[in-house]
Amino acid sequence: MATVVNDRDVILQAASPRLERVRMPTSFDVAGDLSGTLLEIPVQTVLDDVAYATSGDATIDILEASGTTIVVTSSTLFSTSASAYPSVFIGAGGIFSKNASNVTTFSLTGATGAAYFAGDVVTGGDVKVSGNNTSSISITVAGSSYQIDYSAYMEAATNASSGTKCRVGVLGVSTASTSQYNVGVVGQAPSTSKGIGVFGEGGAFGVIGSCTDTNNPGVYANNVNSGGLALKVNGKMEITDSTKVTNLNAEKWNGHTVAANVGTGSTTVTQDLTNKPGASTSNNTWLEIKVNGNDYVFPVWAK
Repeated sequence: MATVVNDRDVILQAASPRLERVRMPTSFDVAGDLSGTLLEIPVQTVLDDVAYATSGDATIDILEASGTTIVVTSSTLFSTSASAYPSVFIGAGGIFSKNASNVTTFSLTGATGAAYFAGDVVTGGDVKVSGNNTSSISITVAGSSYQIDYSAYMEAATNASSGTKCRVGVLGVSTASTSQYNVGVVGQAPSTSKGIGVFGEGGAFGVIGSCTDTNNPGVYANNVNSGGLALKVNGKMEITDSTKVTNLNAEKWNGHTVAANVGTGSTTVTQDLTNKPGASTSNNTWLEIKVNGNDYVFPVWAK
């Protein structure tokens, strides 16, 4: 028996078929139908069938094992017939996938980088959006209307699954167990006179704050600057609870201005008790107070 001197002799002495693997160059052009094989797979089979086979995608193994780069010279590198769906298409225009009904499920456009996903997007990392787009939606701030320029746009365009559901455009949920506070949504703007952290505008309510703890408020307003307003209401305000409001300092009481520290004067008070409350000819008037459903009046004089 002849002496084995090299790998080619080993191949020649092997049983049929006698094949020798050859490493492809780092890149080559695909201009049309090709003959030959990639890792014993016909090149044309790879281009026409393998990438879209319902049993799996062998192109990753082929390209990673060979270290080969395929240069696209036509609009579509991989194509398939309708019977091969679901499939992933790779071409000069980008990457996109279709389901068994020939409906696009995701796409990545090569020219613009635009992405479309028909299903959920799940990530274990952070999502950062830095776009700059103009919306047709306008909001009113301090009596003036402003068109919205946004980075992220989320729209709940479809109907809720039932009439008892609340349809939202953005839902923020924080359930961390070791944090000081769990905040579902945070809005922060520059610390200037133009900064608005969170803005809400709606046909029913602009902003709703709700708290499940009996010892904490539904809405907490705070101004970090001493002397600044924590809450400003531009319009009417209604309170539906009769519980005493601690430390409430109001300028008017039932439409009348109430002032403290009247001071000591020298004028002698002339009280006309024959003038009953309601008359307009007296030099004094009457202050009415309701206590436990009963009306009481006190004489008062102009300062």
